[in-house]
Amino acid sequence: MNRLLTSLFVLLLVSFSAHAADHFLTIGGGGSPHNNQLSLERNVVFFRHTLADCGLPSAPHEVFFACGNEKMRDLQYADPNNEPPRANVLLARLFDREGDLYQSYRQHNLSDITGPANRAAIKHWFDTTGARLADGDRLFIYFTGHGGPGRPARNTTMDLWFDGGMTVKEFVPLLDKLNPKVKVVLIMVQCHSGGFGDVIFKNGDAGPLLSDQSRCGFFATWNDRLAAGCTPDTQEENYKDYTTYFFAALAGKTRMGQAITPPDYDHDGKISMAEAHAYVQLTSDTIDIPVCTSDVLLRQFSKTRDDKIKDLITSATKFETLIKDTTPDRRAVLEGLSKQLDLKGDDRAAAARALADSIDKQRKSLDQRPPNRRNDRDNFRNQIRSRVMMQWPEIGNPYTPVSVNALTREAAELVKVIETHPAFKQWDALMQKNEEMQEKSFDLERKWVKCQRFLYVSDSVALEANLGKFASKLIQDKYKTLRAAECGTVGSTKPTAAAAR
Repeated sequence: MNRLLTSLFVLLLVSFSAHAADHFLTIGGGGSPHNNQLSLERNVVFFRHTLADCGLPSAPHEVFFACGNEKMRDLQYADPNNEPPRANVLLARLFDREGDLYQSYRQHNLSDITGPANRAAIKHWFDTTGARLADGDRLFIYFTGHGGPGRPARNTTMDLWFDGGMTVKEFVPLLDKLNPKVKVVLIMVQCHSGGFGDVIFKNGDAGPLLSDQSRCGFFATWNDRLAAGCTPDTQEENYKDYTTYFFAALAGKTRMGQAITPPDYDHDGKISMAEAHAYVQLTSDTIDIPVCTSDVLLRQFSKTRDDKIKDLITSATKFETLIKDTTPDRRAVLEGLSKQLDLKGDDRAAAARALADSIDKQRKSLDQRPPNRRNDRDNFRNQIRSRVMMQWPEIGNPYTPVSVNALTREAAELVKVIETHPAFKQWDALMQKNEEMQEKSFDLERKWVKCQRFLYVSDSVALEANLGKFASKLIQDKYKTLRAAECGTVGSTKPTAAAAR
Protein backbone atom coordinates (compact mmCIF):
# COMPACT_ATOMS: atom_id res chain seq x y z
CA MET A 1 0.00 0.00 0.00
CA ASN A 2 2.80 2.38 0.90
CA ARG A 3 4.54 1.51 -2.36
CA LEU A 4 1.35 2.35 -4.28
CA LEU A 5 0.99 5.71 -2.51
CA THR A 6 4.64 6.49 -3.21
CA SER A 7 4.15 5.74 -6.90
CA LEU A 8 1.07 7.95 -7.07
CA PHE A 9 2.97 10.75 -5.31
CA VAL A 10 5.82 10.50 -7.82
CA LEU A 11 3.34 10.61 -10.68
CA LEU A 12 1.72 13.71 -9.23
CA LEU A 13 5.11 15.38 -8.88
CA VAL A 14 6.03 14.55 -12.45
CA SER A 15 2.64 15.82 -13.65
CA PHE A 16 3.04 19.06 -11.68
CA SER A 17 6.60 19.69 -12.88
CA ALA A 18 5.57 19.06 -16.45
CA HIS A 19 2.76 21.61 -16.30
CA ALA A 20 3.01 23.97 -19.26
CA ALA A 21 4.24 27.45 -18.41
CA ASP A 22 4.64 30.83 -20.08
CA HIS A 23 8.15 32.21 -20.63
CA PHE A 24 9.06 35.66 -21.90
CA LEU A 25 12.04 36.84 -23.91
CA THR A 26 12.47 40.54 -24.65
CA ILE A 27 15.02 41.86 -27.14
CA GLY A 28 15.31 45.61 -27.42
CA GLY A 29 17.31 48.72 -28.14
CA GLY A 30 18.82 50.18 -31.26
CA GLY A 31 21.94 49.23 -33.16
CA SER A 32 23.96 52.00 -31.47
CA PRO A 33 23.39 54.86 -29.00
CA HIS A 34 22.35 57.13 -31.89
CA ASN A 35 19.21 55.06 -32.56
CA ASN A 36 18.59 53.61 -29.11
CA GLN A 37 15.82 56.00 -28.13
CA LEU A 38 14.30 56.42 -24.69
CA SER A 39 10.94 55.01 -25.83
CA LEU A 40 12.57 51.60 -26.34
CA GLU A 41 13.65 51.48 -22.71
CA ARG A 42 10.19 52.57 -21.58
CA ASN A 43 8.59 49.87 -23.75
CA VAL A 44 10.46 47.23 -21.75
CA VAL A 45 9.21 48.78 -18.51
CA PHE A 46 5.66 48.91 -19.88
CA PHE A 47 5.84 45.25 -20.88
CA ARG A 48 6.94 44.30 -17.38
CA HIS A 49 4.04 46.28 -15.89
CA THR A 50 1.66 44.61 -18.34
CA LEU A 51 2.78 41.13 -17.29
CA ALA A 52 2.23 42.09 -13.66
CA ASP A 53 -1.24 43.45 -14.49
CA CYS A 54 -2.03 40.17 -16.24
CA GLY A 55 -1.12 38.18 -13.14
CA LEU A 56 2.39 37.20 -14.24
CA PRO A 57 4.76 39.35 -12.13
CA SER A 58 7.09 36.42 -11.45
CA ALA A 59 6.96 34.66 -14.81
CA PRO A 60 10.38 33.74 -16.26
CA HIS A 61 11.43 36.79 -18.27
CA GLU A 62 14.88 37.40 -19.75
CA VAL A 63 15.69 40.81 -21.22
CA PHE A 64 18.46 41.54 -23.71
CA PHE A 65 18.71 45.28 -24.19
CA ALA A 66 21.27 47.44 -26.01
CA CYS A 67 24.67 47.12 -24.29
CA GLY A 68 23.29 44.93 -21.50
CA ASN A 69 25.02 45.43 -18.18
CA GLU A 70 28.00 47.31 -19.59
CA LYS A 71 28.43 50.76 -18.09
CA MET A 72 28.08 53.21 -20.96
CA ARG A 73 25.81 56.00 -22.18
CA ASP A 74 23.84 53.85 -24.57
CA LEU A 75 20.43 55.61 -24.50
CA GLN A 76 19.31 58.68 -26.44
CA TYR A 77 16.81 61.10 -24.94
CA ALA A 78 15.64 64.64 -25.59
CA ASP A 79 16.62 66.62 -22.53
CA PRO A 80 14.01 69.40 -22.14
CA ASN A 81 16.62 71.44 -20.27
CA ASN A 82 19.18 71.15 -23.05
CA GLU A 83 18.48 74.09 -25.36
CA PRO A 84 21.37 74.49 -27.82
CA PRO A 85 22.84 77.99 -28.25
CA ARG A 86 21.30 80.00 -31.09
CA ALA A 87 24.56 79.98 -33.05
CA ASN A 88 24.65 76.17 -33.01
CA VAL A 89 21.03 75.91 -34.13
CA LEU A 90 21.50 78.28 -37.05
CA LEU A 91 24.70 76.62 -38.25
CA ALA A 92 23.14 73.15 -37.97
CA ARG A 93 20.23 74.29 -40.15
CA LEU A 94 22.54 75.93 -42.68
CA PHE A 95 24.72 72.85 -43.04
CA ASP A 96 21.94 70.22 -42.71
CA ARG A 97 23.35 68.85 -39.45
CA GLU A 98 20.31 69.16 -37.17
CA GLY A 99 20.00 65.41 -36.58
CA ASP A 100 21.35 65.02 -33.03
CA LEU A 101 21.43 68.66 -32.04
CA TYR A 102 18.72 68.31 -29.41
CA GLN A 103 19.64 64.82 -28.16
CA SER A 104 21.45 63.81 -24.99
CA TYR A 105 22.72 60.42 -23.84
CA ARG A 106 22.70 58.48 -20.62
CA GLN A 107 23.06 54.90 -19.43
CA HIS A 108 19.84 52.92 -19.59
CA ASN A 109 18.30 52.31 -16.18
CA LEU A 110 16.71 48.90 -16.73
CA SER A 111 17.33 46.43 -13.93
CA ASP A 112 17.62 42.64 -14.17
CA ILE A 113 19.12 42.69 -17.66
CA THR A 114 20.26 39.28 -18.88
CA GLY A 115 22.71 40.63 -21.43
CA PRO A 116 23.31 42.76 -24.52
CA ALA A 117 21.03 42.55 -27.55
CA ASN A 118 23.59 40.98 -29.87
CA ARG A 119 23.86 37.71 -31.79
CA ALA A 120 26.12 35.89 -29.35
CA ALA A 121 23.90 36.58 -26.34
CA ILE A 122 20.66 35.72 -28.11
CA LYS A 123 22.02 32.54 -29.68
CA HIS A 124 23.37 31.48 -26.27
CA TRP A 125 19.90 31.95 -24.79
CA PHE A 126 18.36 29.64 -27.39
CA ASP A 127 21.10 27.06 -26.81
CA THR A 128 20.64 27.08 -23.05
CA THR A 129 17.45 28.51 -21.54
CA GLY A 130 15.45 28.00 -24.72
CA ALA A 131 16.57 24.39 -24.97
CA ARG A 132 15.08 23.66 -21.54
CA LEU A 133 11.53 24.72 -22.41
CA ALA A 134 9.12 21.80 -22.11
CA ASP A 135 6.21 20.35 -24.05
CA GLY A 136 3.27 22.74 -24.13
CA ASP A 137 5.21 25.75 -22.84
CA ARG A 138 4.56 29.08 -24.52
CA LEU A 139 7.47 31.35 -25.37
CA PHE A 140 6.60 35.01 -25.91
CA ILE A 141 9.26 36.94 -27.83
CA TYR A 142 8.88 40.70 -27.75
CA PHE A 143 11.14 42.79 -29.98
CA THR A 144 11.17 46.55 -29.45
CA GLY A 145 13.79 48.18 -31.62
CA HIS A 146 14.53 49.04 -35.22
CA GLY A 147 14.22 47.00 -38.39
CA GLY A 148 15.22 47.25 -41.99
CA PRO A 149 13.91 46.22 -45.42
CA GLY A 150 14.66 42.79 -46.76
CA ARG A 151 16.40 41.26 -49.74
CA PRO A 152 14.24 39.63 -50.96
CA ALA A 153 11.53 41.98 -49.73
CA ARG A 154 10.03 39.72 -47.05
CA ASN A 155 13.35 38.77 -45.48
CA THR A 156 13.35 41.84 -43.26
CA THR A 157 15.55 42.48 -40.23
CA MET A 158 15.66 43.34 -36.56
CA ASP A 159 18.63 45.50 -35.57
CA LEU A 160 21.05 44.22 -32.94
CA TRP A 161 23.51 46.15 -30.78
CA PHE A 162 26.53 46.96 -32.98
CA ASP A 163 25.82 43.66 -34.71
CA GLY A 164 23.85 44.50 -37.86
CA GLY A 165 20.38 43.26 -38.67
CA MET A 166 19.20 39.71 -38.02
CA THR A 167 17.01 38.59 -40.92
CA VAL A 168 13.92 36.40 -40.85
CA LYS A 169 15.89 33.53 -42.37
CA GLU A 170 18.60 33.90 -39.72
CA PHE A 171 16.03 34.07 -36.92
CA VAL A 172 14.00 31.00 -37.93
CA PRO A 173 16.86 28.51 -37.26
CA LEU A 174 16.97 29.82 -33.69
CA LEU A 175 13.27 29.02 -33.30
CA ASP A 176 13.94 25.61 -34.85
CA LYS A 177 16.23 24.81 -31.90
CA LEU A 178 13.27 24.87 -29.52
CA ASN A 179 11.33 21.80 -28.50
CA PRO A 180 8.85 21.28 -31.38
CA LYS A 181 6.00 21.27 -28.85
CA VAL A 182 6.84 24.72 -27.51
CA LYS A 183 4.32 27.29 -28.70
CA VAL A 184 5.92 30.54 -29.86
CA VAL A 185 4.22 33.95 -29.82
CA LEU A 186 5.95 36.92 -31.45
CA ILE A 187 5.19 40.58 -30.76
CA MET A 188 7.42 42.74 -32.98
CA VAL A 189 7.06 46.48 -33.36
CA GLN A 190 9.99 47.52 -35.57
CA CYS A 191 9.86 49.02 -39.05
CA HIS A 192 9.26 46.34 -41.71
CA SER A 193 8.29 43.88 -38.95
CA GLY A 194 5.61 42.20 -41.08
CA GLY A 195 8.31 40.20 -42.84
CA PHE A 196 8.66 38.12 -39.65
CA GLY A 197 5.19 36.72 -40.28
CA ASP A 198 7.02 34.22 -42.49
CA VAL A 199 8.22 32.37 -39.39
CA ILE A 200 5.12 30.20 -39.84
CA PHE A 201 6.71 28.67 -42.96
CA LYS A 202 9.41 26.04 -43.02
CA ASN A 203 12.83 27.74 -43.15
CA GLY A 204 11.03 31.11 -43.26
CA ASP A 205 10.30 30.62 -46.97
CA ALA A 206 6.76 31.65 -47.92
CA GLY A 207 5.36 28.62 -49.73
CA PRO A 208 3.41 25.41 -49.35
CA LEU A 209 5.36 24.06 -46.36
CA LEU A 210 4.47 25.26 -42.87
CA SER A 211 6.70 24.94 -39.83
CA ASP A 212 6.04 21.93 -37.61
CA GLN A 213 6.25 24.23 -34.60
CA SER A 214 3.26 26.22 -33.35
CA ARG A 215 4.11 29.86 -34.12
CA CYS A 216 1.92 32.91 -34.18
CA GLY A 217 2.73 36.59 -34.17
CA PHE A 218 1.61 40.19 -34.22
CA PHE A 219 3.54 42.85 -36.12
CA ALA A 220 3.32 46.62 -36.21
CA THR A 221 3.22 47.00 -39.98
CA TRP A 222 3.78 45.54 -43.43
CA ASN A 223 7.18 44.27 -44.49
CA ASP A 224 7.66 47.25 -46.85
CA ARG A 225 6.65 50.08 -44.50
CA LEU A 226 8.13 52.09 -41.67
CA ALA A 227 6.53 51.83 -38.24
CA ALA A 228 5.56 54.46 -35.69
CA GLY A 229 7.45 54.97 -32.46
CA CYS A 230 11.14 55.10 -31.46
CA THR A 231 11.36 58.57 -30.00
CA PRO A 232 13.76 60.27 -27.55
CA ASP A 233 10.83 62.24 -26.13
CA THR A 234 10.78 62.17 -22.31
CA GLN A 235 6.99 62.60 -22.18
CA GLU A 236 5.71 59.02 -22.22
CA GLU A 237 2.11 60.14 -22.74
CA ASN A 238 3.22 61.11 -26.27
CA TYR A 239 4.24 57.55 -27.22
CA LYS A 240 1.96 56.21 -29.94
CA ASP A 241 3.58 52.99 -31.22
CA TYR A 242 2.07 49.51 -31.58
CA THR A 243 3.31 48.61 -28.09
CA THR A 244 1.30 51.45 -26.55
CA TYR A 245 -2.04 50.10 -27.76
CA PHE A 246 -1.42 46.33 -27.75
CA PHE A 247 -0.28 46.19 -24.12
CA ALA A 248 -2.94 48.69 -23.02
CA ALA A 249 -5.56 46.34 -24.43
CA LEU A 250 -4.12 43.36 -22.52
CA ALA A 251 -3.70 45.24 -19.23
CA GLY A 252 -6.90 47.28 -19.42
CA LYS A 253 -5.08 50.57 -18.94
CA THR A 254 -2.74 52.93 -20.73
CA ARG A 255 0.95 53.55 -20.15
CA MET A 256 -0.04 56.32 -17.78
CA GLY A 257 -2.37 54.08 -15.76
CA GLN A 258 -5.66 55.34 -17.16
CA ALA A 259 -8.37 52.71 -17.53
CA ILE A 260 -9.60 51.93 -21.05
CA THR A 261 -12.78 50.31 -22.29
CA PRO A 262 -11.63 46.69 -22.62
CA PRO A 263 -11.77 45.41 -26.23
CA ASP A 264 -13.72 42.28 -25.28
CA TYR A 265 -15.26 41.92 -28.72
CA ASP A 266 -16.50 38.35 -28.16
CA HIS A 267 -17.88 39.20 -24.68
CA ASP A 268 -16.20 36.27 -22.93
CA GLY A 269 -14.82 38.36 -20.08
CA LYS A 270 -11.20 38.06 -21.28
CA ILE A 271 -8.98 39.96 -23.70
CA SER A 272 -7.25 37.78 -26.26
CA MET A 273 -4.15 38.74 -28.20
CA ALA A 274 -6.26 38.83 -31.38
CA GLU A 275 -8.57 41.33 -29.69
CA ALA A 276 -5.57 43.41 -28.57
CA HIS A 277 -4.35 43.42 -32.18
CA ALA A 278 -7.79 44.55 -33.35
CA TYR A 279 -7.73 47.29 -30.72
CA VAL A 280 -4.50 48.61 -32.24
CA GLN A 281 -6.04 48.63 -35.72
CA LEU A 282 -9.03 50.55 -34.45
CA THR A 283 -7.47 52.93 -31.95
CA SER A 284 -3.97 53.88 -33.04
CA ASP A 285 -3.70 57.05 -35.09
CA THR A 286 -0.33 56.27 -36.65
CA ILE A 287 1.25 55.20 -39.94
CA ASP A 288 1.17 51.52 -38.91
CA ILE A 289 -0.78 48.90 -40.86
CA PRO A 290 -0.70 45.98 -38.41
CA VAL A 291 -0.32 42.36 -39.54
CA CYS A 292 -0.78 39.01 -37.81
CA THR A 293 0.30 35.53 -38.83
CA SER A 294 -3.19 34.35 -39.81
CA ASP A 295 -3.24 37.19 -42.38
CA VAL A 296 -0.02 35.80 -43.82
CA LEU A 297 -1.32 32.23 -44.03
CA LEU A 298 -4.56 33.29 -45.71
CA ARG A 299 -2.70 35.20 -48.41
CA GLN A 300 -0.58 32.14 -49.14
CA PHE A 301 -3.30 29.51 -49.33
CA SER A 302 -6.57 31.26 -50.19
CA LYS A 303 -7.89 33.46 -53.01
CA THR A 304 -10.64 35.93 -53.77
CA ARG A 305 -10.38 35.43 -57.54
CA ASP A 306 -10.35 32.24 -59.58
CA ASP A 307 -11.88 31.74 -63.03
CA LYS A 308 -12.77 28.13 -62.19
CA ILE A 309 -14.68 28.83 -58.99
CA LYS A 310 -17.83 30.89 -58.77
CA ASP A 311 -19.41 32.71 -55.85
CA LEU A 312 -16.19 33.51 -54.06
CA ILE A 313 -16.38 36.02 -51.25
CA THR A 314 -14.46 39.21 -51.98
CA SER A 315 -14.01 42.54 -50.26
CA ALA A 316 -16.70 43.81 -52.66
CA THR A 317 -19.28 41.33 -51.33
CA LYS A 318 -22.26 43.01 -49.68
CA PHE A 319 -20.89 44.30 -46.37
CA GLU A 320 -23.40 42.58 -44.10
CA THR A 321 -22.76 39.29 -45.88
CA LEU A 322 -18.99 39.78 -45.70
CA ILE A 323 -18.91 40.23 -41.93
CA LYS A 324 -21.74 37.83 -41.06
CA ASP A 325 -19.57 34.80 -40.26
CA THR A 326 -16.24 36.41 -39.51
CA THR A 327 -14.56 36.49 -36.11
CA PRO A 328 -15.67 39.10 -33.54
CA ASP A 329 -12.29 40.87 -33.57
CA ARG A 330 -12.27 41.35 -37.35
CA ARG A 331 -15.93 42.36 -37.37
CA ALA A 332 -15.18 44.99 -34.72
CA VAL A 333 -12.36 46.41 -36.85
CA LEU A 334 -14.47 46.67 -40.00
CA GLU A 335 -17.48 48.15 -38.22
CA GLY A 336 -15.34 50.54 -36.18
CA LEU A 337 -13.30 51.78 -39.14
CA SER A 338 -16.51 52.18 -41.14
CA LYS A 339 -17.68 54.69 -38.54
CA GLN A 340 -14.33 56.47 -38.34
CA LEU A 341 -14.07 56.82 -42.12
CA ASP A 342 -17.81 57.34 -42.67
CA LEU A 343 -18.02 54.32 -44.98
CA LYS A 344 -21.57 53.32 -45.78
CA GLY A 345 -23.49 51.11 -48.18
CA ASP A 346 -22.97 47.57 -49.40
CA ASP A 347 -19.57 47.96 -51.06
CA ARG A 348 -17.53 49.65 -48.38
CA ALA A 349 -14.24 48.41 -49.79
CA ALA A 350 -14.91 50.45 -52.93
CA ALA A 351 -15.71 53.46 -50.76
CA ALA A 352 -12.49 52.96 -48.81
CA ARG A 353 -10.45 52.73 -52.01
CA ALA A 354 -12.09 55.88 -53.36
CA LEU A 355 -11.34 57.73 -50.13
CA ALA A 356 -7.74 56.49 -50.17
CA ASP A 357 -7.33 57.67 -53.77
CA SER A 358 -8.74 61.07 -52.87
CA ILE A 359 -6.36 61.39 -49.93
CA ASP A 360 -3.46 60.30 -52.12
CA LYS A 361 -4.27 63.06 -54.62
CA GLN A 362 -4.33 65.61 -51.81
CA ARG A 363 -0.92 64.45 -50.63
CA LYS A 364 0.50 64.69 -54.15
CA SER A 365 -0.90 68.20 -54.54
CA LEU A 366 0.98 69.20 -51.39
CA ASP A 367 4.17 67.85 -52.91
CA GLN A 368 3.61 69.94 -56.03
CA ARG A 369 4.97 73.09 -54.47
CA PRO A 370 4.79 76.40 -56.31
CA PRO A 371 7.48 76.65 -59.02
CA ASN A 372 10.94 77.33 -57.70
CA ARG A 373 9.91 77.30 -54.00
CA ARG A 374 12.47 74.66 -53.17
CA ASN A 375 15.04 76.29 -55.42
CA ASP A 376 14.41 79.62 -53.69
CA ARG A 377 14.84 78.01 -50.29
CA ASP A 378 18.13 76.40 -51.32
CA ASN A 379 19.35 79.57 -53.01
CA PHE A 380 18.65 81.69 -49.93
CA ARG A 381 20.41 79.14 -47.73
CA ASN A 382 23.44 79.03 -50.03
CA GLN A 383 23.69 82.81 -50.02
CA ILE A 384 23.75 82.90 -46.23
CA ARG A 385 26.12 79.98 -46.03
CA SER A 386 28.54 81.67 -48.45
CA ARG A 387 28.51 84.85 -46.38
CA VAL A 388 29.30 82.91 -43.21
CA MET A 389 32.15 81.03 -44.88
CA MET A 390 33.64 84.27 -46.21
CA GLN A 391 34.25 85.31 -42.60
CA TRP A 392 34.91 81.82 -41.18
CA PRO A 393 36.16 79.61 -44.09
CA GLU A 394 36.74 76.69 -41.72
CA ILE A 395 33.17 76.64 -40.39
CA GLY A 396 32.13 73.76 -42.66
CA ASN A 397 34.19 71.44 -40.44
CA PRO A 398 32.93 71.74 -36.84
CA TYR A 399 36.11 70.16 -35.46
CA THR A 400 38.59 72.86 -36.51
CA PRO A 401 39.81 75.22 -33.76
CA VAL A 402 38.43 78.18 -35.73
CA SER A 403 34.94 76.61 -35.76
CA VAL A 404 35.09 75.87 -32.06
CA ASN A 405 36.19 79.43 -31.38
CA ALA A 406 33.38 80.84 -33.56
CA LEU A 407 30.78 78.81 -31.65
CA THR A 408 32.09 79.92 -28.28
CA ARG A 409 33.85 83.27 -28.26
CA GLU A 410 32.31 84.68 -31.44
CA ALA A 411 28.80 83.19 -31.17
CA ALA A 412 27.06 86.58 -30.97
CA GLU A 413 28.83 87.83 -34.10
CA LEU A 414 28.00 84.58 -35.91
CA VAL A 415 24.29 84.92 -35.10
CA LYS A 416 24.33 88.56 -36.20
CA VAL A 417 25.92 87.72 -39.58
CA ILE A 418 23.28 85.09 -40.26
CA GLU A 419 20.15 86.84 -39.01
CA THR A 420 20.95 90.21 -40.58
CA HIS A 421 21.60 88.71 -44.01
CA PRO A 422 19.06 90.06 -46.57
CA ALA A 423 17.96 86.51 -47.46
CA PHE A 424 17.48 85.27 -43.88
CA LYS A 425 13.80 86.17 -43.35
CA GLN A 426 12.75 84.68 -46.67
CA TRP A 427 14.75 81.50 -46.05
CA ASP A 428 13.37 81.14 -42.52
CA ALA A 429 9.79 81.63 -43.75
CA LEU A 430 10.24 78.98 -46.45
CA MET A 431 11.70 76.56 -43.92
CA GLN A 432 8.66 77.01 -41.68
CA LYS A 433 6.32 76.61 -44.64
CA ASN A 434 8.03 73.38 -45.59
CA GLU A 435 7.57 72.00 -42.06
CA GLU A 436 3.86 72.90 -42.16
CA MET A 437 3.43 71.12 -45.50
CA GLN A 438 5.17 68.03 -44.17
CA GLU A 439 2.87 67.96 -41.15
CA LYS A 440 -0.22 68.25 -43.37
CA SER A 441 1.07 65.43 -45.55
CA PHE A 442 1.65 63.30 -42.44
CA ASP A 443 -1.91 63.95 -41.22
CA LEU A 444 -3.26 62.85 -44.59
CA GLU A 445 -1.12 59.72 -44.55
CA ARG A 446 -2.56 58.65 -41.20
CA LYS A 447 -6.08 58.86 -42.63
CA TRP A 448 -4.93 57.01 -45.76
CA VAL A 449 -3.55 54.31 -43.48
CA LYS A 450 -6.96 53.83 -41.84
CA CYS A 451 -8.35 53.11 -45.33
CA GLN A 452 -5.60 50.57 -45.93
CA ARG A 453 -6.32 48.86 -42.62
CA PHE A 454 -9.97 48.54 -43.61
CA LEU A 455 -9.08 47.08 -47.01
CA TYR A 456 -6.49 44.71 -45.54
CA VAL A 457 -8.87 43.29 -42.94
CA SER A 458 -11.67 43.08 -45.54
CA ASP A 459 -9.39 40.94 -47.70
CA SER A 460 -8.51 38.74 -44.72
CA VAL A 461 -12.20 38.16 -43.98
CA ALA A 462 -12.88 37.22 -47.61
CA LEU A 463 -9.82 34.95 -47.80
CA GLU A 464 -10.87 33.21 -44.58
CA ALA A 465 -14.33 32.56 -45.99
CA ASN A 466 -12.82 31.03 -49.15
CA LEU A 467 -10.04 29.01 -47.53
CA GLY A 468 -11.98 25.74 -47.67
CA LYS A 469 -12.25 26.00 -51.47
CA PHE A 470 -8.49 26.20 -52.02
CA ALA A 471 -6.62 24.68 -49.10
CA SER A 472 -6.20 21.04 -48.09
CA LYS A 473 -7.72 19.66 -44.90
CA LEU A 474 -4.25 19.83 -43.35
CA ILE A 475 -3.87 23.54 -44.12
CA GLN A 476 -7.38 24.28 -42.88
CA ASP A 477 -6.59 22.52 -39.59
CA LYS A 478 -3.31 24.43 -39.36
CA TYR A 479 -5.23 27.67 -39.84
CA LYS A 480 -7.65 26.80 -37.04
CA THR A 481 -4.73 25.99 -34.76
CA LEU A 482 -3.04 29.26 -35.68
CA ARG A 483 -6.17 31.29 -35.01
CA ALA A 484 -6.62 29.51 -31.68
CA ALA A 485 -3.08 30.50 -30.72
CA GLU A 486 -3.71 34.13 -31.74
CA CYS A 487 -6.88 34.10 -29.67
CA GLY A 488 -4.99 32.98 -26.59
CA THR A 489 -4.69 35.21 -23.54
CA VAL A 490 -1.68 36.42 -21.58
CA GLY A 491 -1.99 35.38 -17.95
CA SER A 492 -5.21 34.87 -16.08
CA THR A 493 -6.09 38.34 -14.80
CA LYS A 494 -9.18 39.85 -16.32
CA PRO A 495 -8.19 43.31 -17.62
CA THR A 496 -11.75 44.50 -17.04
CA ALA A 497 -10.95 44.50 -13.33
CA ALA A 498 -7.49 46.06 -13.56
CA ALA A 499 -7.06 49.02 -11.30
CA ALA A 500 -5.30 52.16 -12.46
CA ARG A 501 -1.63 52.18 -11.51
